[in-house]
Amino acid sequence: MAAKSEKPPRYVQAFAKALGEVTPIPIVIPGLDEAVVGRPDGTSYRALKTEEEFPEIRRCHRYTFERLDRPLRVWIDFYKNTRQHWRLFAFCREGMLFSLNLTCAHRDGTSVELSQQLKFADRRRSPRRKRKAMADVCAKLEELGFEVSDERDIRFPCFDASTGRFGKISVEKFIERFITVAVIKGHYMENKRYELPLG
Repeated sequence: MAAKSEKPPRYVQAFAKALGEVTPIPIVIPGLDEAVVGRPDGTSYRALKTEEEFPEIRRCHRYTFERLDRPLRVWIDFYKNTRQHWRLFAFCREGMLFSLNLTCAHRDGTSVELSQQLKFADRRRSPRRKRKAMADVCAKLEELGFEVSDERDIRFPCFDASTGRFGKISVEKFIERFITVAVIKGHYMENKRYELPLG
C-alpha cells in the first residue's frame, strides 16, 4: 500500500492559492533598449515532474516574450523538490532560469520573508567570467529598483499567508517582479539561447 502523501504546510497552500487564482497580465521587462513584453498564452508545456502538487500555477502562468531573435516562452511552477523544499521556479525550454525557496525562508507567524541568493551553475565559464556575469546581473537588477544585498540576495516583499497578499504590492506585481528577475538572469547565463536588448 502506497504511503499517503503529506499535506503541504498552510503557508505553502496559501501561496499556491494566491498565485493560482490571479488572472495573468502582460509582463513588461523594464530597463531595456526596446520594449520586451511577455504575454500570457495558452501554449502547452511539458511538465518537468510526473506529479505536480499545484499544476494550476503552471497552466495559469505561461508567457511568450516576442521581439527577441526568437520567441522566449517562460512559465512558472511551484512544487516540492527532491530535497523536500518548496520552491517557486521559472523555466524556459532550455531549463531553469530562477527559483525562490519558501522552505528556507524566514517565517514569523504567518509572514514569510522571501529572498533568494543569485547563483550561476555553469561549469563552462571560468570563475572570473562567472563573477563578472554575476556582478552585471546584480547591477542591472539594482538599476531596476530591486533590493540586492552584498551576498547577492534578491529580496521580495513578504508574503502574508493569513491574507494571501505580498506586502504592499499585488500578486500580479509579485509575479511580474519574479519573472523579471528570471528573464534578466537568463540573459547573463549565456546558455538559455536568448539575448535581451541591453545595449
